[in-house]
Amino acid sequence: MNTALKSFTIRSFRGLRDLAFHDLGRFNLLVGDNNTGKTSILEALLLFARPGDGMNWLRVLKARGAELNSEILGASIGWLFGREGRDSDVSWAPIELEGHGAHGSESLRLSLHLESKVVDLPSRDKEVSGDASEDDEKVLSVAHVDAEWTSSKDGSKSGEMVFDPIPQRGKKGGFRAGFDPAIKAIRNIPAILAKPHVHRNSKAASTAYTAAIQKNLKPRLVHAAQSFDPDILDLEMVAKADVTSVLVIHRRLGPVPLHAFGDGLRKAVVVTGMALEAADGILLLDEAETALHVHAQDRFFVGLHQLCEELNVQVFMTTHSLDAVDSVLRAFGDQSSSVVGFHLDKADGVRTLKRFSGGMMERLRFERGLDIR
Repeated sequence: MNTALKSFTIRSFRGLRDLAFHDLGRFNLLVGDNNTGKTSILEALLLFARPGDGMNWLRVLKARGAELNSEILGASIGWLFGREGRDSDVSWAPIELEGHGAHGSESLRLSLHLESKVVDLPSRDKEVSGDASEDDEKVLSVAHVDAEWTSSKDGSKSGEMVFDPIPQRGKKGGFRAGFDPAIKAIRNIPAILAKPHVHRNSKAASTAYTAAIQKNLKPRLVHAAQSFDPDILDLEMVAKADVTSVLVIHRRLGPVPLHAFGDGLRKAVVVTGMALEAADGILLLDEAETALHVHAQDRFFVGLHQLCEELNVQVFMTTHSLDAVDSVLRAFGDQSSSVVGFHLDKADGVRTLKRFSGGMMERLRFERGLDIR
């Protein structure tokens, strides 16, 4: 099975410059101190995988809690690009990403410019006579992103993406996204980003259950839950007052809402569902060990490894936990060549990258007890 990416280079994305990931594996661990750019790497991968998907831009921005209201939309999108200097007159640095893998050699270049426009606010509840006042107008920023895509398989595509703010009186408003048809036609690699506390998202479990049903793989979801509680018999979806939720059928307790169980079990169910969605693509795990007790990590990563092998899913995972690193290595066993580690460091504003093979990580961890973080 071919992994989605064999190599990936970030020329420019946020604060990242000239990071090259070579000889990627089935499971790729990203380690390093805080603020070295580990999460930004996941976000760059997500954007590269599905650049023509308007919802994907929303996912990338919301993953960090970026505000997407009409008043600061331009600044939020600009956060992805960064600037070459501190001066406000300095232009936005373009995003430049390159990858090679199952889809051939590909490159993506995104350039941003902001356009200020004066908009009329929606009418007041009562009629206002006379000329419009300053309170009836607002200056907002329209974000224009020029995209250039080159692929050894599909040729070149270029076009514009426009993020246009929609103002509302007394509210923050939202935006509309308009993408050139050529940009929408860029291939999509299935890619799912799981943030550390994704299991706390009220919709995440329902989405996981739906993915399992659509792929006829519900038993894998049930098995993930059973690895935390063997008395679980089944999972079902229930709807009440237009809200869907997952119900656990328990041997001793009967039907119980999934949210009544601990974080570890919920995390296993949600991440398993995300892996199902990422079939033949990429699963991006940010601090996957969050909510998992050290004794639960081995069975969690064994199940994830088996599922990703079955569905041809490539994993990129950030972690601060040596226990998580060790659990991943144990999960792969004699297939440790499928695991690759990358250590990120930052000194004087410059980031460096060091690659570890799975075999080297095993020797460093299990024979010499060294900390690779």
